[in-house]
Amino acid sequence: MIQSRDGDKVTVDTEFGKEADVHPQNPPKFDKIEDMAMFTFLHEPAVLFNLKERYAAWMIYTYSGLFCVTVNPYKWLPVYNQEVVLAYRGKKRAEAPPHIFSISDNAYQYMLSDADKVSYLMGLNSADLIKSLCHPRVKVGNEWVTKGQNVQQVYYSLGALSKSVYEKMFLWMVVRINQSLDTKQPRQYFIGVLDIAGFEIFDFNTFEQLCINFTNEKLQQFFNHHMFVLEQEEYKKEGIEWEFIDFGMDLQACIDLIEKPMGIMSILEEECMFPKASDATFKAKLYDNHLWKSNYFQKPRIVKGKPEAHFSLVHYAGTVDYNITNWLVKNKDPLNETVVGLYQKSTMKLLSNLFAGYTGADCADGGGGGGGKGKDGGKKKKLSFFQTVSALHRENLNKLMTNLRSTHPHFVRCIIPNETKTPGAMENPLVMHQLRCNGVLEGIRICRKGFPNRILYGDFKQR
Repeated sequence: MIQSRDGDKVTVDTEFGKEADVHPQNPPKFDKIEDMAMFTFLHEPAVLFNLKERYAAWMIYTYSGLFCVTVNPYKWLPVYNQEVVLAYRGKKRAEAPPHIFSISDNAYQYMLSDADKVSYLMGLNSADLIKSLCHPRVKVGNEWVTKGQNVQQVYYSLGALSKSVYEKMFLWMVVRINQSLDTKQPRQYFIGVLDIAGFEIFDFNTFEQLCINFTNEKLQQFFNHHMFVLEQEEYKKEGIEWEFIDFGMDLQACIDLIEKPMGIMSILEEECMFPKASDATFKAKLYDNHLWKSNYFQKPRIVKGKPEAHFSLVHYAGTVDYNITNWLVKNKDPLNETVVGLYQKSTMKLLSNLFAGYTGADCADGGGGGGGKGKDGGKKKKLSFFQTVSALHRENLNKLMTNLRSTHPHFVRCIIPNETKTPGAMENPLVMHQLRCNGVLEGIRICRKGFPNRILYGDFKQR
């Protein structure tokens, strides 16, 4: 019973005393309301009361603005059968009572809408794209069959297709830029810029980190070798007797472990050829060939709270633990060639041109069309189809290294001083980690092995 009012403060007589938080009550029309965002007075007691009233009537789903609040009934309710599914299919949220089916169906409709937009931008039919992603046509022997894909398979397929579009688009852009800058004059010299992320040592390292770190091993070896060659030239100029040491060889054992026959990438590529190969068989082959046989290949320590790792590599910047889950799938990175067939027929000229020359196992026939055969088509398609990511990566890296060796390189190392982008602030551990990973400390080590003190002749004479 209300005793007195003083502005927003109300004194009431209750069984617990004379003071309590009092909130205005919503009109009766809001009893058991489906969306509590519609309350005239939205406060905690109103929310709790509404949920309790609905729960008492076994209405376990209630909206609160963007949220769907669910109260566990702890018993089976007849709200998940096929009739209920159909009742919510294609309905907007406000057109049916609150339910998890409404949330899922609306999410699905938004996804279709987004797919429609993407398909429209890419000049594709959205229904054909979804069908090709979820049920691609593949060739089994001489027959074409429709294959059902699970969520994870569609996810990997989308990733492979996206990377392929990005790669082809990037190369197309490079060609266009080169064409626009071309002077038609003979070119003997050029300046190139190689921008690469440094060594990556995370809590969870996978196939992508191995490729990046392998690249950094090769570049660091090049840097070490080049740097000490320059050092040696200085010593020769000064007439200093010096026995040449190639510090590039410091990294050779780890490089060999990754790229040589029966190395990590070789074993990975071999496993990709066997239909019954798995993460477990890949790991077993790695251990059989390298554990206890190479100081650079180790069994990772089990640390509580740290992600699972299957093997460790001793890189020049530190020991990295690698998780090999799904490496076989990532390395095959197969394109859904039914979707590629749609790309080739896209009304967007750029997209169709990017994939015009694509040839794969399935594109030649009814699987997607447009592949074409030609006289040597069979062999070329087979080679293209079976080229793995690791093989292509090594091929491109070898081309890069050949190109670098023909140039006079200059090196820049970018350092992030702090992770908050605060001007003038430097986090010592962060900076030291980068110096260790990008080879600056290694370069200092090499210099100190030689003659680290450099005094100009004038200064020396003055002393």
